[in-house]
Amino acid sequence: MALDPQALVRLARHWPGRRLTWIGGAAIERICPARRQPTLDFAVALEETPEVIQAVMGRAADWRLTPGHRHRWLDPSGCPVDIIPAAAALIEAGGVTWPGEDRHMSLLGMRLAIAEGRAAPFPGAENVRIATIPALFLLKVVAWLDRPEREKDLGDIALLLDHHVGPDDDRAFEGEAAARGLYGEDGSAWLLGFDLGRLAARDEREALVRFCARAASLDHPLAARLARTAPPGWHRDEAEARRRVALFAAGLRIGGLHDDEP
Repeated sequence: MALDPQALVRLARHWPGRRLTWIGGAAIERICPARRQPTLDFAVALEETPEVIQAVMGRAADWRLTPGHRHRWLDPSGCPVDIIPAAAALIEAGGVTWPGEDRHMSLLGMRLAIAEGRAAPFPGAENVRIATIPALFLLKVVAWLDRPEREKDLGDIALLLDHHVGPDDDRAFEGEAAARGLYGEDGSAWLLGFDLGRLAARDEREALVRFCARAASLDHPLAARLARTAPPGWHRDEAEARRRVALFAAGLRIGGLHDDEP
């Protein structure tokens, strides 16, 4: 079933005045139409606790919780929407555990996704925001570090490295990357690191550094796996995967020199 963006509009009506931040694969696809991975659901971060979300959505006519999923709801048309509890206290604590369950979900990166969200193109749902590429990249890195078996996260990471700065962006031709002789996809990867170096909090940057260190290690399979999921320009090119991540890491270091800790 094709995903219906109106599901987010219908969801927003149950949370008037509350900010919903669109994250996940569908958000990446909206920003980067070149994404070719199948998208199975929408995902939003909601600044609430699991208990409040359960109470409100439980009263929402025709919305129902998917059996076996603690945060996936089906809208009246059957469209799946993952609602991630992201109350400020949960983000500060580092994650969320649903009542009656043991598994802990990291919320690292949600702070940035919510803070940097931009208006989403949904008339009638002005409280829906869409995460930016830096925030989506960070969330994908955190998700992969938590579950390294997830190849689809690596595919999105590779895509976002290439598409942070497009050919129509002034930063593709002038500014920090161009001053270093970095253009095109090289400039995009470097600027993604630079922007995250400036935007990310210390624990968020530490996660990015761990990812980069694994990609650089000849003893770790990350670079080869990243290359397998990469866009055509560097598909299955392990050396190029290491180089792209090294460019990102260099930008991250330079951006971090301008640290205004959030």
